[in-house]
Amino acid sequence: MLNQISTVMALALFLIGHLSSAKPRVAAMTGQNLVHRHCCQYKAFDATKAESIALDMQVAAPFSKGKGWRLTVDGSGSAHLTINSYPKRRTRTFKISAKQLAQFQSALAEQQFFALGAEYGGKVPDGSTRVLSITEGKQSRSVILRYLSSNAYNPSEVKRAVRIWNLAQSWFNDADAMDLRPYDRRILDAK
Repeated sequence: MLNQISTVMALALFLIGHLSSAKPRVAAMTGQNLVHRHCCQYKAFDATKAESIALDMQVAAPFSKGKGWRLTVDGSGSAHLTINSYPKRRTRTFKISAKQLAQFQSALAEQQFFALGAEYGGKVPDGSTRVLSITEGKQSRSVILRYLSSNAYNPSEVKRAVRIWNLAQSWFNDADAMDLRPYDRRILDAK
Protein backbone atom coordinates (compact mmCIF):
# COMPACT_ATOMS: atom_id res chain seq x y z
CA MET A 1 0.00 0.00 0.00
CA LEU A 2 2.79 2.42 0.94
CA ASN A 3 4.56 1.60 -2.33
CA GLN A 4 1.39 2.42 -4.33
CA ILE A 5 0.97 5.73 -2.48
CA SER A 6 4.58 6.72 -3.10
CA THR A 7 4.24 5.81 -6.78
CA VAL A 8 1.09 7.93 -7.15
CA MET A 9 2.79 10.84 -5.35
CA ALA A 10 5.86 10.53 -7.60
CA LEU A 11 3.62 10.51 -10.68
CA ALA A 12 1.74 13.60 -9.48
CA LEU A 13 4.95 15.53 -8.80
CA PHE A 14 6.36 14.41 -12.14
CA LEU A 15 3.29 15.61 -14.05
CA ILE A 16 3.05 18.91 -12.18
CA GLY A 17 6.66 19.68 -13.05
CA HIS A 18 6.21 18.89 -16.73
CA LEU A 19 2.77 20.29 -17.36
CA SER A 20 3.35 23.59 -15.55
CA SER A 21 6.35 24.47 -17.69
CA ALA A 22 5.80 26.09 -21.09
CA LYS A 23 9.33 25.29 -22.26
CA PRO A 24 10.63 21.74 -22.73
CA ARG A 25 12.55 20.57 -19.68
CA VAL A 26 15.71 19.85 -21.65
CA ALA A 27 15.89 23.42 -22.91
CA ALA A 28 16.15 24.61 -19.32
CA MET A 29 19.00 22.25 -18.47
CA THR A 30 22.28 24.12 -18.70
CA GLY A 31 25.56 22.35 -19.27
CA GLN A 32 23.92 19.06 -20.18
CA ASN A 33 23.26 17.76 -23.64
CA LEU A 34 21.17 14.61 -23.76
CA VAL A 35 20.31 11.92 -26.46
CA HIS A 36 18.28 8.81 -27.64
CA ARG A 37 16.95 6.67 -30.80
CA HIS A 38 16.13 3.41 -33.00
CA CYS A 39 17.17 2.39 -36.55
CA CYS A 40 19.24 0.01 -38.67
CA GLN A 41 20.87 2.46 -41.08
CA TYR A 42 22.93 5.30 -39.67
CA LYS A 43 25.33 7.96 -40.85
CA ALA A 44 28.74 8.69 -39.39
CA PHE A 45 28.60 10.26 -35.94
CA ASP A 46 29.04 14.02 -36.18
CA ALA A 47 30.79 15.09 -32.98
CA THR A 48 30.19 18.77 -33.76
CA LYS A 49 26.42 18.18 -33.82
CA ALA A 50 26.55 15.97 -30.72
CA GLU A 51 27.33 18.93 -28.52
CA SER A 52 24.01 20.42 -29.60
CA ILE A 53 21.99 17.24 -28.93
CA ALA A 54 20.25 16.72 -25.60
CA LEU A 55 17.90 13.98 -24.33
CA ASP A 56 15.87 13.62 -21.16
CA MET A 57 13.46 10.69 -20.96
CA GLN A 58 11.45 9.50 -18.00
CA VAL A 59 8.57 7.22 -17.15
CA ALA A 60 6.14 7.24 -14.25
CA ALA A 61 3.67 4.41 -13.85
CA PRO A 62 1.55 3.13 -10.98
CA PHE A 63 2.58 -0.50 -11.51
CA SER A 64 3.67 -2.94 -8.84
CA LYS A 65 6.33 -4.42 -11.14
CA GLY A 66 9.04 -2.04 -12.25
CA LYS A 67 9.72 1.47 -11.02
CA GLY A 68 9.66 4.81 -12.77
CA TRP A 69 12.99 6.08 -14.02
CA ARG A 70 14.82 8.92 -15.75
CA LEU A 71 17.63 8.70 -18.29
CA THR A 72 19.77 11.61 -19.46
CA VAL A 73 22.53 11.30 -22.02
CA ASP A 74 24.88 14.05 -23.13
CA GLY A 75 26.57 14.55 -26.48
CA SER A 76 29.72 12.76 -25.32
CA GLY A 77 27.69 9.62 -24.55
CA SER A 78 27.72 9.99 -20.77
CA ALA A 79 24.47 8.50 -19.49
CA HIS A 80 22.88 8.91 -16.08
CA LEU A 81 20.02 6.61 -15.00
CA THR A 82 17.92 7.23 -11.89
CA ILE A 83 15.44 4.55 -10.80
CA ASN A 84 12.73 5.69 -8.39
CA SER A 85 12.99 2.68 -6.11
CA TYR A 86 11.68 2.78 -2.58
CA PRO A 87 12.76 3.88 -0.03
CA LYS A 88 15.80 5.37 -1.81
CA ARG A 89 16.38 6.17 -5.47
CA ARG A 90 19.16 4.26 -7.21
CA THR A 91 21.45 5.95 -9.70
CA ARG A 92 24.15 4.75 -12.02
CA THR A 93 26.19 6.10 -14.89
CA PHE A 94 27.35 4.39 -18.06
CA LYS A 95 28.68 5.24 -21.52
CA ILE A 96 26.82 5.23 -24.86
CA SER A 97 29.09 4.35 -27.81
CA ALA A 98 29.78 6.63 -30.77
CA LYS A 99 27.99 4.08 -32.98
CA GLN A 100 24.86 4.28 -30.81
CA LEU A 101 25.01 8.09 -30.87
CA ALA A 102 25.27 7.98 -34.68
CA GLN A 103 22.22 5.69 -34.83
CA PHE A 104 20.36 8.15 -32.63
CA GLN A 105 21.23 11.13 -34.81
CA SER A 106 20.04 9.27 -37.92
CA ALA A 107 16.85 8.16 -36.20
CA LEU A 108 15.88 11.70 -35.24
CA ALA A 109 15.88 12.65 -38.92
CA GLU A 110 14.41 9.35 -40.16
CA GLN A 111 11.54 9.38 -37.67
CA GLN A 112 11.04 13.16 -38.07
CA PHE A 113 11.05 13.53 -34.31
CA PHE A 114 10.82 17.32 -34.30
CA ALA A 115 7.62 17.20 -36.38
CA LEU A 116 5.79 14.98 -33.86
CA GLY A 117 2.88 16.25 -31.79
CA ALA A 118 3.16 17.14 -28.13
CA GLU A 119 1.11 14.25 -26.72
CA TYR A 120 -0.16 10.80 -27.74
CA GLY A 121 -2.38 8.26 -26.01
CA GLY A 122 -5.12 8.47 -23.45
CA LYS A 123 -5.26 9.00 -19.73
CA VAL A 124 -6.35 5.89 -17.84
CA PRO A 125 -6.32 5.33 -14.07
CA ASP A 126 -3.53 2.73 -14.08
CA GLY A 127 -1.70 3.96 -17.18
CA SER A 128 1.84 5.15 -17.57
CA THR A 129 3.16 8.55 -18.54
CA ARG A 130 6.39 8.84 -20.50
CA VAL A 131 8.08 12.10 -21.40
CA LEU A 132 10.74 12.25 -24.09
CA SER A 133 12.50 15.61 -24.48
CA ILE A 134 15.17 16.14 -27.11
CA THR A 135 17.05 19.24 -28.20
CA GLU A 136 19.21 19.34 -31.31
CA GLY A 137 20.72 22.72 -32.13
CA LYS A 138 17.88 25.23 -32.07
CA GLN A 139 15.16 22.56 -32.33
CA SER A 140 13.53 21.27 -29.19
CA ARG A 141 10.59 18.90 -28.69
CA SER A 142 8.96 17.19 -25.74
CA VAL A 143 6.59 14.32 -26.50
CA ILE A 144 4.31 12.82 -23.85
CA LEU A 145 3.27 9.19 -24.35
CA ARG A 146 0.37 7.95 -22.26
CA TYR A 147 -1.59 4.70 -22.56
CA LEU A 148 -1.27 3.72 -26.22
CA SER A 149 -3.81 1.48 -27.92
CA SER A 150 -3.28 -0.32 -31.21
CA ASN A 151 -6.09 1.73 -32.79
CA ALA A 152 -4.47 5.02 -31.82
CA TYR A 153 -5.30 8.23 -33.61
CA ASN A 154 -2.56 8.93 -36.16
CA PRO A 155 -0.79 5.58 -35.67
CA SER A 156 2.18 6.45 -37.90
CA GLU A 157 3.14 9.34 -35.61
CA VAL A 158 2.70 7.19 -32.50
CA LYS A 159 4.99 4.54 -34.04
CA ARG A 160 7.66 7.14 -34.80
CA ALA A 161 7.67 8.34 -31.18
CA VAL A 162 7.72 4.78 -29.81
CA ARG A 163 10.67 3.83 -32.04
CA ILE A 164 12.70 6.73 -30.67
CA TRP A 165 11.75 5.78 -27.10
CA ASN A 166 12.56 2.09 -27.55
CA LEU A 167 15.97 2.75 -29.07
CA ALA A 168 17.06 4.80 -26.08
CA GLN A 169 15.66 2.33 -23.58
CA SER A 170 17.64 -0.42 -25.30
CA TRP A 171 20.81 1.25 -24.01
CA PHE A 172 20.29 -0.14 -20.51
CA ASN A 173 18.85 -3.22 -18.86
CA ASP A 174 17.78 -2.96 -15.25
CA ALA A 175 15.26 -5.33 -13.68
CA ASP A 176 13.95 -2.56 -11.39
CA ALA A 177 13.23 -0.13 -14.23
CA MET A 178 9.75 -0.10 -15.77
CA ASP A 179 9.98 -1.56 -19.29
CA LEU A 180 7.01 -0.81 -21.54
CA ARG A 181 8.59 -2.24 -24.71
CA PRO A 182 6.48 -5.44 -24.58
CA TYR A 183 3.36 -3.23 -24.63
CA ASP A 184 4.87 -1.08 -27.38
CA ARG A 185 5.35 -4.16 -29.56
CA ARG A 186 1.61 -4.35 -30.23
CA ILE A 187 1.65 -0.71 -31.37
CA LEU A 188 4.61 -1.27 -33.70
CA ASP A 189 3.12 -4.51 -35.09
CA ALA A 190 -0.34 -3.00 -35.77
CA LYS A 191 -1.22 -2.48 -39.44
